Amino acid sequence: MTPAVDFEIDTLQLVLLRSGPAADTLDEDTAARLTLEHIEHNFKLKANGQLSVAGAVIGAETLVGLGFSRLPPEELAALTADDPGVRAGLYTVEVVQYMCPKGMIDFPEAR
Repeated sequence: MTPAVDFEIDTLQLVLLRSGPAADTLDEDTAARLTLEHIEHNFKLKANGQLSVAGAVIGAETLVGLGFSRLPPEELAALTADDPGVRAGLYTVEVVQYMCPKGMIDFPEAR
């Protein structure tokens, strides 16, 4: 639901990445491999214009990463569910809507 405000709203999808059910049971080498595959998956989504930005969260109990996208939530949910780390249970992913005043948040391409 969009709040009634007197300015334009920008709506994005926020990806919440958390430690998954297998995070404590995978051996160190497997977890490291899946982490690299997860990062490669995110780079591919970014290169395809499907993910604006993604990165690690440090210091939270279970939240390990955040991402932003302008894709419709259903499409983004399918792409994030295909992440190798999510499929293996190293991570769980939740896609939620994020709203802010238009222009408040921007993700210019790296130079």
